[in-house]
Amino acid sequence: MGMRGIGSIFGLLLLAVGPLHASERYYIFLFGSESFPRTPSKTHTWATLVQTQCIGGSETIVQSLTISWMPATLKIRPLARESETGRNLELHETIRFVLQDGQSIALWGPYEVYPTALPRFQAQIGRLQRGEYRYKSVDRNHGPRVSNCIHAVSDLDPLYGRDEYPLTRFGKLATQYLALEIFHRDRVIQPERNHAWLIPAMGLERYPISRYQIVDGPLSYLVLRRRPFDAPITPTTPAILPLPSLPIPPLRNAEPEIVAPAAPQ
Repeated sequence: MGMRGIGSIFGLLLLAVGPLHASERYYIFLFGSESFPRTPSKTHTWATLVQTQCIGGSETIVQSLTISWMPATLKIRPLARESETGRNLELHETIRFVLQDGQSIALWGPYEVYPTALPRFQAQIGRLQRGEYRYKSVDRNHGPRVSNCIHAVSDLDPLYGRDEYPLTRFGKLATQYLALEIFHRDRVIQPERNHAWLIPAMGLERYPISRYQIVDGPLSYLVLRRRPFDAPITPTTPAILPLPSLPIPPLRNAEPEIVAPAAPQ
């Protein structure tokens, strides 16, 4: 899939079709992982959408949804000839798996996006959980219901096919590509704002995750631009407080519901 294809997909995903409700906000996390040296069988791309609500002067996490499409066996086989049963993992389950598999993790975001991201995430996760998709690492020419982890995210709107998407772009580079397209299509609300409070609120501060900035340039679609995020980690408003550290949630189908504490009076 070329630049136009995935850009249009994310444009449709994140474009607002109505007024933004001041009491609700939506944030997207884009993750990429890979081994060193990078090998296709040890890479992954996934995305998490977080919905929040402003209550009593603080911002509360209402729900989080994750698209993390893997083979049911959790064994990625790039040379497999046939598709196989897939499984959509939750956020913490994904992180634990890739770390145990010897992969390092990069994070782009969280970025505030438009409300239409929510129903599209919900619909895609529903299709994955109902078994309407099968998994294949190299999914070219296998139809829209066979997908790898990258296309499970980028196919939230199936407007364009996958023929132009280079098979050499996987792992962190694939996730960087998705993040770049969101920015190029102006689908991030106030991109200069730092929403780092969501990282501990989602229980992510306990993991060795590198947070990356968007570095735009002629090589950004071809090589990983290694520039860690060095902006101060401060909340977007003084009323927002992060959660204290929580135990890693047990493996289950639904994402954990996390509620940030109200601001002190």
